[in-house]
Amino acid sequence: MIIRILNKAQYLKLFFFFAMGIVVGYELNAESIQIEKNINPFKLYPKDISFEVKRNEEIIGFHKVTFELITDNRISVAAEMKINVFFLGFPIYKYSYFSNAQWQDGYLQNLAAKQNDDGDKSEVIIRRNKKRLNITGPNGDTSGAIELLPSNHWNSRILGMNKVIDTIKGKVADITIQDKGVERIKVKGGIVLATKYVFGGDVDANVWYHRSGRWVKLQFRAEDNSIIELLCQECGVSEFIMAGN
Repeated sequence: MIIRILNKAQYLKLFFFFAMGIVVGYELNAESIQIEKNINPFKLYPKDISFEVKRNEEIIGFHKVTFELITDNRISVAAEMKINVFFLGFPIYKYSYFSNAQWQDGYLQNLAAKQNDDGDKSEVIIRRNKKRLNITGPNGDTSGAIELLPSNHWNSRILGMNKVIDTIKGKVADITIQDKGVERIKVKGGIVLATKYVFGGDVDANVWYHRSGRWVKLQFRAEDNSIIELLCQECGVSEFIMAGN
């Protein structure tokens, strides 16, 4: 998931990008991330996922991901984000995003995403056929390989990929990923060790994963030079938390 904030006519314009292509393992500098082809989100995130969204240390919203078991090998994943930006106590910007995806045996089957960017509404629809993922977005139709993932970053398979699905624009985006080593990351209740990854290409962000494959943080610099962070409130790492700041 990636967010971009733009400064336009003294207002903050925010766009929400959730995206994620193949490989089962990835070699890290310090710790090996546990990545499986068919990730079990109920094991990784038994209480779902919840993040605070902050801009320059001020809370402006939330991001949540919830999981539902449909059958033994089919799951539903819902992602939601809401943002409210205020200036001198007055609301100057609102943003909302919601997507619902169906997965089977580790592969995306379909996804429907809607966003409301301060009144500008758009939708993206993804459907799988036998060989491709068909993608319909604001700029028309395209397609991608069936291994591609939409990036609610809960799925750590993104770490082995060079292409992702942009579920805002409805297109396939190119990415690069660099491992920057393990850092101490603050989560609700304490500190966890997590590996920092720097995303480049069509995506510009820093993302942290615990060695278990759990997503614990996201950060990027907006075009108005503010720092946007998604900070873990619930991301399945309670057993790994260390005391301290």
